[in-house]
Amino acid sequence: MLESALGTNYLVVRFLFRHRRLDQIIESGPTVLIERGKLNTRALARELMTESELLTVAHRQGFKSLKEIERCVLDPSGTFFIEGKTPPLTERQHAELRTQLDQINKQLSELRQQIQTR
Repeated sequence: MLESALGTNYLVVRFLFRHRRLDQIIESGPTVLIERGKLNTRALARELMTESELLTVAHRQGFKSLKEIERCVLDPSGTFFIEGKTPPLTERQHAELRTQLDQINKQLSELRQQIQTR
């Protein structure tokens, strides 16, 4: 029984491999699971996925909760694309450093002006 199931699966996979267009028709497009920060429960159910399973995927990509996610798309290949609501930590740190550097530059300019006026 197991061998016949494996054999059938092998034949279907080989057939679809040779007929890419048919494979594209059978396989649906990407599924949007979260859009504008809101969970799409219908899409989740269509993919036979629970909110808990999606949270596990989010954790693996560095998110603490689903509330941090702006958009989540499940590709037909099984790959998740997740975009956060806030910039990633490295971008926030970069912005903070830029702000501090701008402040230092401003202070240096003011000091130079003070020195020149003396």
